[in-house]
Amino acid sequence: MYKMEGCVRYSECGADNKLRISAIINYFQDCTTENSEIIGVGHDYLVGRKRAWLLNSWQVEIMRRPNVRESIEVGTWATGFKGVFGPRDFCMKTAVGEELARAHSLWVYIDMESGRPVKPTED
Repeated sequence: MYKMEGCVRYSECGADNKLRISAIINYFQDCTTENSEIIGVGHDYLVGRKRAWLLNSWQVEIMRRPNVRESIEVGTWATGFKGVFGPRDFCMKTAVGEELARAHSLWVYIDMESGRPVKPTED
């Protein structure tokens, strides 16, 4: 599992000083993007091969929205590939391990020239 730590910023919160739902999704997406970059299959890799991962669906469960300035940890892991699909799970926790949110997502690998799904290569 890839993990990143952070602190909820004011700009990510609503009037109630809690992390907006859209910001939770942004944390999940930033975590998977950072993970891809670190292992060498990020933006430049995909652009060079004229490929992209497109989000097909999210299933998000929010137990509690964290407060402004609260420390959080976001994690992600791929749960296996099947054909053109890449399922990926996420979790958001407090610094002491309280689960705040979790998600399951399904991504489709696309050939950007044809606009059609393709199977990912071994790398």
